[in-house]
Amino acid sequence: MKALVTLLCDKMNSNNEAVRTLLVSWLELLCSIPNVNILNCVPMLLPQLITFVSEKREEVKVKTQKQLDELLSEFEQLGESREAQMDQEMLRTLANFYGRNEFRESPLCRTVALAWTRSFLTFTIKDLQRSPDASLGYILSRFTPTIDMWKTIYPKLVEHSLMLINDADPEIQRLATVNNTLLQELVGHVLGDEESLGMLIGTIVPQLSSKSANTMSVTLDWLMLLIEKQPQSLAKASENILITTVKMLQELENVVH
Repeated sequence: MKALVTLLCDKMNSNNEAVRTLLVSWLELLCSIPNVNILNCVPMLLPQLITFVSEKREEVKVKTQKQLDELLSEFEQLGESREAQMDQEMLRTLANFYGRNEFRESPLCRTVALAWTRSFLTFTIKDLQRSPDASLGYILSRFTPTIDMWKTIYPKLVEHSLMLINDADPEIQRLATVNNTLLQELVGHVLGDEESLGMLIGTIVPQLSSKSANTMSVTLDWLMLLIEKQPQSLAKASENILITTVKMLQELENVVH
């Protein structure tokens, strides 16, 4: 199965509309075969599938959206039997997709990617809530198996949620706001050591210089959360925070006058 999916992924780079239509039909077929676990291959397929929702050919767009909805529904139906590491792999795939041109240029791609991110953040939080008495070590080992999640993946998710709460599209604004709230809840559940929290500082502090009052407000919420969780992490970045905050206040004063 993996070899076939790899082949499909390679062909998905084609700009030929007829080829894309055929590929979506192949995916429909694979998803319809009983006892074939296509979900393990979704991290490979998802980036290209998301790009297909902005396809000019209506047939490709509609079929792709249908497949995406069905795949997400299958993940939801797995419930507790879904592996936590799969959630992390999906979040990694989505965070990396945020850096692609298709994400930046297509509101449809942004909407779909943010909706999938919302779902997998929700899955992760629900899993954590099922283990309220688990030790921090257990939680970190089960739900954050690799340190790169804190070094690169979660900072990317936070950065884009802060940026997109001011998107021109109201639905993108809504999804970005929801994802930001979920990320804050996730941090509240999981992070507890200075190193992990410190990795988010470099992403969050620069947002204080945003010209958007909404972004600045949400960024201050993040800083308050981090102070509560681990004040030592912010102490190391206090000079940078102070400089940025003073600059923010000066800009606000100029706006008032």
